[in-house]
Amino acid sequence: MTTGIVVLAFAKRAEEPSPVNIKLAQFADELDDFLQQMGEPTVVVAQWETALALPTQPWLVVTQKDATNMDRNGKPYLDTQDLLNKAFEVFHEFGVKDVAVVANRFLHKQAAEAIVRKAGFNVVGYGGGVIAFDKSPLNLQWWCKGPVRFVAYLGIQFVGKLTRQNLHGIGEKPHPH
Repeated sequence: MTTGIVVLAFAKRAEEPSPVNIKLAQFADELDDFLQQMGEPTVVVAQWETALALPTQPWLVVTQKDATNMDRNGKPYLDTQDLLNKAFEVFHEFGVKDVAVVANRFLHKQAAEAIVRKAGFNVVGYGGGVIAFDKSPLNLQWWCKGPVRFVAYLGIQFVGKLTRQNLHGIGEKPHPH
């Protein structure tokens, strides 16, 4: 049976891959190697920021052009749901039932796993993973600079849903290029 591996990004910088996305890609690569050595085929889907750090090309790289949401400034905003929706298309194509989520283990992974379960897949965990934040001024996303900020951002997103306001990417620094 083929296992799907989905690799989410976290803590975007103008120049990618960021240190956090490199760590996520390294863990995904180690997991992929482990499963392959156990004789289990895999299908890897990665967000573009993490795909840059993967030593082998994933089956699908999800990019900004795959975004279905806009941020508050009207620019495409690739969120977790968009990434997972693209992954689900590939996983259905390959008959994948089991999915391993590689994401920041501080709340992001749990949120992504809930979406995977809701879509009818089995979430498989292999321990480890990454809890990392990017406190650098190069990080464009204030909410990825620490756990308290990330919780605050989740609260803002919740309020946005309740009030039907688009708060995606609120306060994200503009890309300098």
